[in-house]
This record gives sequence, structure tokens and C-alpha cells, in this order.
Amino acid sequence: DYVGLRDFALYDGGANFIPSWTSQTFKPYGATGDSVSYGPHEALDANLQVGHCWPLSGASGQLGIALPEPINITHATIDHVPKVLAPDITTAPRHFSLWGYSDKAPSSGGDLQVLREGDILGDWIIVPDGGFFILLVTAEYDVTLASHIQTFPVPSSVTAHSPAYHAAILDISSNWGSLQHTCLYRVRIHGHP
Repeated sequence: DYVGLRDFALYDGGANFIPSWTSQTFKPYGATGDSVSYGPHEALDANLQVGHCWPLSGASGQLGIALPEPINITHATIDHVPKVLAPDITTAPRHFSLWGYSDKAPSSGGDLQVLREGDILGDWIIVPDGGFFILLVTAEYDVTLASHIQTFPVPSSVTAHSPAYHAAILDISSNWGSLQHTCLYRVRIHGHP
């Protein structure tokens, strides 16, 4: 793997998904139980085999991630299978934002987008009492690029004023055309304790 940054969102490294901050898993018509779809934890796994993704319902949605320890987030990486191997590239995520969650307010002086206690992220996630969601990065995963693993830096204007984060939310606002579901193979969160 050429990213070369520690992945704090790795399930095997102690990260986990937060059910109350995570969208519904897509279940094809007629599917029963867990026989067809993988769960959200699949997006926190290093397995990039074709089909081993978390299919979230619709073209947009969220994945809440509990980090194994508080960190200063500096980068996010989105992995998808290479375009030539993808059964349906329209299910790849496209536009997204990464939000960090902390129980500490960001330092003053920055031009940060902050959601406070009682605010709503997306359509339904309410900021918990005493907590803050801080927008870290908004970007586009581009299926037309040569690399299927793409890393996005958090701007220094954000990291300079950010607290340590206990959790994060990947907020996918669109995919590459599928209306049924979005296939998230892997999200990585990088930084330092």
C-alpha cells in the first residue's frame, strides 16, 4: 500500500462504526438476513476484493466512525476497486465531506465550519450534548483518475485550530450515478495522537 500513513479508521486497529450516525445498508429486493450485503464495518477493513464493500442505501449517506484514540486528523483516504474491475462504477462515492467530532471546542481564530450541540448534520444526525462537529475536508473521489486509492489533505487552516477528535463522520453527498446504492470499499482516517 503506497499511502504510507497510519489508518486510525481500521477496524482491526480498534476503530468501529457508530450505528446511530450510520445510514442504512442497502438490501436488494427479495434479499433476506445478512446473506447478500456486507455491513458498515466492511468500509473499515483493508480488504479490497471486488464486491467486499459496504452498500449504503441510495446515492448519499453517512458512516459514523469511532476512533481507537483521540487524534488530530490530517488526511482522509477513499479506496475503491480499480475502474476496470468494478462491476458497476456508478456506485462509487463521488462528493463527500469528512467531519470530526470532539467534546472540545476548536480554538479561536480559524475560519471553521462548526456544528454545535443540537445542530443537525445531514438529514438526521443531531450533535450530542457538549459536542462539536468540525468540517475537515470536502472533496471529490474521481473515478477517472489513474489511482483507485485517493488521499485528501485537511487544509492547514483547519488543522491549526482543530481539537483532537474521538470520532468522525464521512458524509457522502453523491455517487457516480447509481440511485439504488453507493458502494464504499474503504475509508481511512490519518493523523497523529
